[in-house]
Formats: sequence, C-alpha cells, structure tokens
Amino acid sequence: HVSAALRYLAMEHADNQAAIADEGAIPLLIELLGDSAAVQCQAAGALWSLSLNAPDNQAMVAAHEGIEPLVSLLAAGDGPTQETAAGALHCVAETPSNRDLLVDADAVTQLAIVFEAGSREATTEASAALAALVEGSEERQLVVCEELVRLLDKGADGDKLHSTAAREHGTALMLHLSRHPAYRGALSKVGAIPQLTMQ
Repeated sequence: HVSAALRYLAMEHADNQAAIADEGAIPLLIELLGDSAAVQCQAAGALWSLSLNAPDNQAMVAAHEGIEPLVSLLAAGDGPTQETAAGALHCVAETPSNRDLLVDADAVTQLAIVFEAGSREATTEASAALAALVEGSEERQLVVCEELVRLLDKGADGDKLHSTAAREHGTALMLHLSRHPAYRGALSKVGAIPQLTMQ
C-alpha cells in the first residue's frame, strides 16, 4: 500500500518528511485511519514517521484533526495498529500546543489502556506519550498521574482491577515521573504514595 511506502520513505529522513508533507500527504493519511485494519496500521505508521522529530508535521496532524482518529485506534485497532497509533501520538505530543488537544481527545485514558496488553513497542510509545503530556502543565500532570494511580485500584473485595502488566507499566512511569521534582506534587495530590505502598 502507498501508506507503507510513505512510512519508510519518511523514516528518519527530514528532507523526505518535508517533501511528503508539502505534497499534502498528511490529511490524506488521516482519512485512511478510517479504512480497513491493514490500511489503518500503515497510515498511522506513515504519520508516525512523518511526525518524528518534525514539529511542523506534528502541528499539521493536529490541524487536520488527526488526533482523535489516532486515539480511537488505541482501543479499536489490532496489536500492530495500536503500536503505530501510539508512536504517532507520542510524536504529536512532543509539540506543546498539541498536548491539551490530546487530553481533550481522551488520549490519557486510551494510552493507559495500552498498558493492559499492548506489545513492548506499543507500551513504550504510550509511556513516552504520557510522559510528554505532563510537561508544562500542572493540570495535565494531575490528569496523567490520576490515570496511572487508577491502574493500581482494587475492587471492593480487594481484587486487583487491572492486569499485572498494566500495574507494572503504570508503576514504572510513576517512578520515572517521581525523579522530577516538578511532578512529585501531582503524584502526591492524586494519592500515589498510599496506593504504591499497598501493592
């Protein structure tokens, strides 16, 4: 499929990223996110490649309303599609002006869902996207930290509500965030400490 070709042409190649975007590929690829599963995977992968270390393209994905369909693929897509969507969202989250748009599109909850059973690559990209979302906003820090703490919740009978993998990935990200003084306040406010001690 042409999306696959664009994905590999743009991969870590700044000149190709710019040339492909200038030809109007980004809005067309966003349209393909609603196609068949195989096409969705390659279209999300192409958006990932086009957005990697490319702020102009990251902004363009948001401007052409690509965030919501990418977020939808985190829950609705198969494993490879979840991986490419998470990678694209991680890149898009690197642009500060996109971060509130991601939160508004329910990206925090959907990225955390990837922790339940996603591939190693998908969970790595989801974790990196969540880490990017906390930058520069106490409000976003609280939203992300609250979602991570939720992964540690137990039911009324004391049973854990989320998979071991989800709890491990959430805990690992909280550990990473706790190393930054700016994020410790948010972790404390959402009750991370008592939840972690009960695990």
